[in-house]
Amino acid sequence: MRNNISLVNFPKVTVVTVVRNLIETGRESFFLQCIESVREQTYPNIEHIVIDGASTDGTLDLLKKYADKGWIVYYSEQDNGIYDAMNKGIQKSTGKYINFLNSDDYFCDRYGLERSVELLEDSGAVFSYSRVYFVCNEEKIALLPDKIERFFFSMPFCHQGVLMRRDAIVNEGMFDVKLNIVCDYDLLVKLIMKGCECVSVDVIFVAFRTGGYAYESVKQADIEYQKIQKKYFSELENTKKRDEGNCHFEYYITKDQLESIKSCVSEEISQKISKLKMEKLLDGRLKIKSGAYFDFLAKRYYLFGIPILTIKQRKLLNSKSEKIWMLFNIKVFRIKKLKYYKCYYFMYIPVFVVARDFRLW
Repeated sequence: MRNNISLVNFPKVTVVTVVRNLIETGRESFFLQCIESVREQTYPNIEHIVIDGASTDGTLDLLKKYADKGWIVYYSEQDNGIYDAMNKGIQKSTGKYINFLNSDDYFCDRYGLERSVELLEDSGAVFSYSRVYFVCNEEKIALLPDKIERFFFSMPFCHQGVLMRRDAIVNEGMFDVKLNIVCDYDLLVKLIMKGCECVSVDVIFVAFRTGGYAYESVKQADIEYQKIQKKYFSELENTKKRDEGNCHFEYYITKDQLESIKSCVSEEISQKISKLKMEKLLDGRLKIKSGAYFDFLAKRYYLFGIPILTIKQRKLLNSKSEKIWMLFNIKVFRIKKLKYYKCYYFMYIPVFVVARDFRLW
């Protein structure tokens, strides 16, 4: 289809994917899914650039195979980390808009890029963003949110669901490689604090697999987040809390600094910040609570428009999984699956335990 359509009215989109030693790390199938998902997009003007970090395991033969098919263009040389490689992808790109799609991730809705560009062109925004599926054990188990108003205290969305104007990225000096993990957050904060307009995409078109570089470096990521926040929001403080095993943060900021942030950002983001739930403390500061980063997939049942029953399904990274029934937002029943047994709870009280795959040897 792309060869038979005029591309004059379709500004080019560059998809940048960074790889290294795909075969050695057992990620061939993930990478193939990634590049096939780009090919299946309905948008007719896409270039897919793959930046390889001087692989030594046969990955270059794999890349050549798909380059010969015309699916990708690839470059291979030593780099100084994933964001240095992304910067090289930016420099090689020729698109008006850029998306960074990791080699483990993939587009799961073929209309995603088409809808994103349509909204960007209509609005004149600098970047678009969307919610993203969180994939664990090949199942979409959660939705990562797109809460742009949280940008000053956390990364508000996954970069895989973002399309950003190339000229805006270049004008900001691309990714700051003095950081290692959260360079995307630093770039995003720069753009938002300069009043750049953005637009939310109403299509969930990216699936993000758990694991990878960021998950292996959580502690370092936390340090870098705090460094960025201190640079731009000097009066912001945070504390980590745990409630029933779930981790959440509480952020504290002065009213003056919050007003200063709102005066810098676009009117739309400023209005969304005003709607954040905040508690005024005796010392005059504002407290903002931040829940779990992702919303687990749930089914909701309504009666006359009122949600009466919610069934949440969530799977945790340590092989545990849970199904929770909530009646009028009260947790009334829960099945917790562990490695060797299931535990059934009613109103927080364990009432029944069943062995799983139990064998006598």
